[in-house]
Amino acid sequence: MGDEVTPMVGRAAELELLDRALSMVAAGRFTGVEISGGLGVGKTRLLSELRQRAAAAGLSTCSGRAVEVEQSRPYGLFAEALGPLGWRAPEKADRLDVYYGVHRLLGGVLLLDDLHWADPASLQLTEHLIRRPPPRPLLIAVTFRHTRPPVRVVDALVGHGPAAIRIGLARLGPNDLESLLPDLPHRRRELILRASGGSPGLVRALCRLSDDALAALLSGGDHDGDRAIGGTARDVLAGLAAEIVAQDPDTRAVAQAAAVAGDQATVDLLAHVTGLTVTAVTSAVDRLCWLGHVEVYGTRFGFPNPVLRAAVRALVGPATRVGLHARVAGYLRTHGGPLRALAHHTERSAGPGDETAARTLVDAGLSCVFSAPAQSGRWLAAALRVLPEGDPRRPTVTLRYARALALTGDLNRPQAVLTDLPDDPAELPDEAGTRVGDVRALVAQLRGDADEAAAILRELLRRNPPGTAAAEVGRRVRLAAAEALRSAPGATRIHAERALAGAGNDRSVLAGMAHGLSAVAALSEGRIAAARIHLASATDLVDAAADESLWPHLDLLGTVSWAAADLGDLAAAGRHLARARELAEDTGQRGVLPYLLVLEAALHTRAGRLVAALRLAREAGTAARRAGSAELAAMADAVLLRPLLWTAGPGATAAVARRLADADRPRTAAWRRIAGLNLAVAALAAGHPQECLDRLAIGPSPSQTLANAWTAAPANVTAAAPANAPPDAPPRATAAPPAHASPSVEAPAAMQAEALRAVALAGTGDLGAARMAAERAQLTAAGAGLPYELGLAGYARASIAVRAGRSGEAARLARGAAADLATAGAPFDAALAEHLAGRAHGRAGHVEWGRAAFDRALGGYRECGAGWLAAVAVAERDRPARTLTAREREIAGLVAMGLTNQEIAARLFLSRRTVESHLSRMFAKLDVRSRTGLINRLRAA
Repeated sequence: MGDEVTPMVGRAAELELLDRALSMVAAGRFTGVEISGGLGVGKTRLLSELRQRAAAAGLSTCSGRAVEVEQSRPYGLFAEALGPLGWRAPEKADRLDVYYGVHRLLGGVLLLDDLHWADPASLQLTEHLIRRPPPRPLLIAVTFRHTRPPVRVVDALVGHGPAAIRIGLARLGPNDLESLLPDLPHRRRELILRASGGSPGLVRALCRLSDDALAALLSGGDHDGDRAIGGTARDVLAGLAAEIVAQDPDTRAVAQAAAVAGDQATVDLLAHVTGLTVTAVTSAVDRLCWLGHVEVYGTRFGFPNPVLRAAVRALVGPATRVGLHARVAGYLRTHGGPLRALAHHTERSAGPGDETAARTLVDAGLSCVFSAPAQSGRWLAAALRVLPEGDPRRPTVTLRYARALALTGDLNRPQAVLTDLPDDPAELPDEAGTRVGDVRALVAQLRGDADEAAAILRELLRRNPPGTAAAEVGRRVRLAAAEALRSAPGATRIHAERALAGAGNDRSVLAGMAHGLSAVAALSEGRIAAARIHLASATDLVDAAADESLWPHLDLLGTVSWAAADLGDLAAAGRHLARARELAEDTGQRGVLPYLLVLEAALHTRAGRLVAALRLAREAGTAARRAGSAELAAMADAVLLRPLLWTAGPGATAAVARRLADADRPRTAAWRRIAGLNLAVAALAAGHPQECLDRLAIGPSPSQTLANAWTAAPANVTAAAPANAPPDAPPRATAAPPAHASPSVEAPAAMQAEALRAVALAGTGDLGAARMAAERAQLTAAGAGLPYELGLAGYARASIAVRAGRSGEAARLARGAAADLATAGAPFDAALAEHLAGRAHGRAGHVEWGRAAFDRALGGYRECGAGWLAAVAVAERDRPARTLTAREREIAGLVAMGLTNQEIAARLFLSRRTVESHLSRMFAKLDVRSRTGLINRLRAA
C-alpha cells in the first residue's frame, strides 16, 4: 500500500470521518473503521490517506494487504502487517498464544486492506481484536468489496456503536471529475467519466488514452474501435483483466462470452454460446458476481464498467469473437431478441450473400436513421456489404445510407455514395429516383447551398404534380426554407401556403414549420399582423410536438426561432433553438449542428451575451470546417464579426473580413447580405461612414433576421485608438438567417437598415438625407408596433441631433431609445444608447447627468462582456468636459466672423492675452490646433 500523490476529490465527508476516528484514538479510546465499495472505487486510496494522517498525528501505523493467491497461508495478512515489528506467523501454535502475542504488540493504527481476500485465520484474528481490543489506544481500519463483506468482522464492528465508523464509498460524479481534471475539455471529462464508471482507480489510467480510444472502449471496441484500442489502451486493459485471467476455465469462458454478448447476457444465452451446462454457467456467474465484476439486472447480468467489459473482451481472439457474435445472433433470432441487439451481433458475424442477415441489418438501419444516424449508417453499410451486386434492394439501401451519412455531418461522402446509382432515375425501382433528389436536396441544405437545394426541389415538384406524391408537403416546406435563404419572400410565402393547404387540418410538425416560414415571409413583406398569427400557430404546433416527430426536421426548426426573434420574443426563439440543438446532440445528427450553432450565436448577440456568442460562433466555424462546408464556415464568420467587434474592437475583425473576401463567401443571397451588413457596421465602428454606406448600397436593400438590430459603433474610432470616440451608430445585434430581404420599408429588416443608413449619412455630414432616413424608420416602426425597431429609430435620431449640435434634444432621444431597447430585451443595445446619451449630456454642459449615463453604459457593457466598448466608455467619461463657456462661445462666434485676436479683444473690452488664453482652452476642448480647425469644427456642429 504505497503512498498516493493523486489529490482526493469528492471525499470531504469521508475524510472528516477519518479525522474523527483519529481524534478518538488520540483521546485514548478504541475505534474501528470500515471502508467498503466496488472495484476500483478508491478504498485503498482512502486507507492510504488515513495512514498519512495517522503518521502526521504521531501515531505508529502498521498495514497489510490480503491477496487471493495467499488464502491458504494462515495469518498471511498479519504476517505482512506486523512483520516490521518482528512478529512471525507460527506454523504450529495454539490460537490463543497467537492472539496473545498480537495483543501485546498492537497499539496506534492497524490498517488491513482487501479483507475479502484474507485467509480464514486472519479473518478470525481480526474479529477477535475488534471484539476484545487491547487496553491501549488502537484504531483498526479494514477495507473490502461490498459484494463480499466479511460478515463476522462487520458484526464485531457494529457492536462498538459510535466507536465504529462505517464508510461506503460511492463513485465519482461529474462535479468531482471537474475538480480533479479542471483543465480538460468538458467532452473529454465526460468520456473519461463514462468509461471509468466513476472509479477513481481508472480515471488517471484513462487520462492517458485518446478520445477515439475512449469512445471505442465505450462502444465495445468492435471493428473500427479495435484499431483505436491499441498501444497504451491495451496496456491499461491488460491490467484490468488480470483477475479474470486467474479464474478457472469455465468462469473465464463465461466472462468472455458475457463481454461479447453485452446487455443481452442471460444464463441460457451463455450456455448456448459457450456450450457449457446451465449449472456450470450459473456457478461461473455467481463467482463473477461474488468478485464484483458482474452485476445482475433482473434475469440478465453484465459488466457495470464498460472498460472492464472491454478488457475481458480483449482476451478473446478476433476469429473466436466472430464465432461468438454469430452464436449470440442465432440465439437472439430464435428467441425474438431486440432488433438492435440482433443487428449488432449480425453486423459482426454476417458473410456475403446472407439473406437473413441482410434483412436484419436493413430493418435495423431504417429503424434509427434519425434517432441514431451513425449507427444506422453502420448497419446499412454492413447490409450493402452482404447484399450481392444486382440485388434490387441495393438502390433503396444506398439512398438510406447516404441520408444517414449526411445527418451525421459527413457531407462529402453522400455524394460519392450516390454516384453508385444509375444516372437515369427511370432505371431505379419504385420511387428511388425521386428519393435520390430528396437526399441530394438534404445534403445541399445541410451544406448551406440554398440555390442547389431549391433547384433540386423545384424539379422534384415539377415531376410530381400536387396530390400525386406523398412527400409533397415535406418538399414544399423544404423548398420554402431554401427560398427564404435565397432572399425570395414571395416564393417562400407561396410554397409555405401550398404546404399548409396540402396538410389540411393536420396539426403536424411540418404544418408548424410551414407556419414558421409563412411568418418569415410575412415579416419580409411587412405584414406584421399576419406574421404574428403564423408565429403563434407555429409555436403551438412545435411546442406540442414529441421529440421523435421533430427528429427528421431539426434543420427546419430554426425557422420558427427566426420569426420569434424578429417579432421580439427572444425567449421563444431561444427555447426552440435550445431544443433543436439538444435533440441534434442526443441523436447524433451532427450535420445540422453547425447551422444551429450559427443561429444560437446570433441570438446570444441579439440578447447581449457577447462572450457566449463569440464561443458559439467559433464552435460553429470549427464544426463547419470539420463537415467540409466552406459556406457554413463563412456563415459562422458572418455572425462572429459582431461579438468580436464589440469585445475586441474593429482591428480584431480584419482577419475574419479577409477570410470572407478571399473565399468570396457566403454565396447564399441572405448570408451574403448578412456578412455585408456586419462588415458595414465594423466600418462605421472604425470611423469610416462612407465605407459603411458603400457596403449598404451593394445589392438589394439589406436585410436580416434572427438578431435584426444595428449595434452602435463608436464613430471615428480606429483599432489603434479605440477610446477616442463614443457610439455613433444605431444599436444592432448579430444578423442571422434566413434572409427575408424586401424593398418594403415596412419590413423590420428594412427599418433597421434605414436606421443604420441614417447614422452613416450623418457621419458624412449629409444631415438632410440622414433625417429623412431616420423619420422613415421611426414611422414604420411605430406603425408596426415593434419596440426594438422603435429603439433603433430613436437611436438614429439622437445620433443626428448630436451631429447637428442639438445636444439637449439628443440626450432626450438617446434616453428614450435606451428605454425602448431595454424593454425589447436588448441590454447591450440599451447600453449603447446610454453611451450616446452621456455624450450628448456632456456637450450640453450637463456634466453630472452625462457621467451618470456613462456609468449606466459601462455597467451594461461589462455585464454583456463588451470589453472594447467598456474601455471607450471609461475614456470618454473621464475626459475633461468639452463644453464651451458662454464667453468662449462668444469669442468663437467672432472668430467665425474673421476677426483677429486684437479686434476681438477691443470689441469685448478684454486684453489680447486673455483672448489668446480663451482660444488655447477652446483648442484643447475641441481637439483642434488652429483658428481654421476651430471654424471647421463649429461649422460641422
